[in-house]
Amino acid sequence: MKVGKYELLEPLGKGGFATVYRARDPLLARTVAVKVCQATDHEGVERFFREARLTGQLQHPNIAQVLDFGVESGVPYIVQEFLPGWDLAQLLIQGPLPTPFLLSVLVQVARGLAHAHARQVLHRDIKPSNIRVLPTGLVKIMDFGIGRLIQDENRLTRSGEALGTVGYFSPEILLGKPLAHRADLFSFGVMAYELIAGKHPFLSQDLGSSLYAIVHHH
Repeated sequence: MKVGKYELLEPLGKGGFATVYRARDPLLARTVAVKVCQATDHEGVERFFREARLTGQLQHPNIAQVLDFGVESGVPYIVQEFLPGWDLAQLLIQGPLPTPFLLSVLVQVARGLAHAHARQVLHRDIKPSNIRVLPTGLVKIMDFGIGRLIQDENRLTRSGEALGTVGYFSPEILLGKPLAHRADLFSFGVMAYELIAGKHPFLSQDLGSSLYAIVHHH
């Protein structure tokens, strides 16, 4: 199957709004990742276009790079660099990780976030599964699918919408307050605690208790 000039080879993962494929660019003879929008509603498609626009303006070694964007038969797709390796969620399952390795990962994530924030871009879903570790040790932040420009975030009328992953929500998201850089930094701190301590700082078996802890015990 082809999308644009790209030959789709195999699916790598599927989310609520898109499927990512390992693909081949026949003109440059290289492997790429193609993210194909699966949303059929206007909001979902607009979110996909926004991800392309936001990520396309971020050029940093610690952020997955967008190479191309297109629309095939009305379906938008994003072409990104192919990232071999593992995400942090996969590595955590294997057990405790060496402290020097964890510190290197966290420093690289912080550098990528600093670059995005300097350009007024919020990620809004920092968590282990969105952090890719390449075999070389290079770390990449992935999936700006629910990201926003800070000025857009603060201008929008919020309607109780909370996008992201519950365990990594900042208090501002749960309380419906305007978001700034600190929302990503809170999620980054939760992830750092989880990586180093080996357990999540807020999650429990009861969702209500977990959300209460995020708001009141942070």
